[in-house]
Amino acid sequence: MNTKLIDKVKELQKLLEVRKNKASAFFENIVSELGFPELKSGAKEKLRTCYSITQYADFNSKEEKLRKEILRML
Repeated sequence: MNTKLIDKVKELQKLLEVRKNKASAFFENIVSELGFPELKSGAKEKLRTCYSITQYADFNSKEEKLRKEILRML
């Protein structure tokens, strides 16, 4: 299991949660899915294609930077 990836996604989820941004639920689900081998590849694909969520959720610069870091880890 890639704990660095999970840690980064958790970090993003927490940042969103603090701002009461509903996109935090999406990333919380991703963290859960990454913990199951049978769901891991699907979770990674969701991360690869989550750009529209970041636009809809109005990510700030810190959140966008973290999202880019996550994508580089995939």
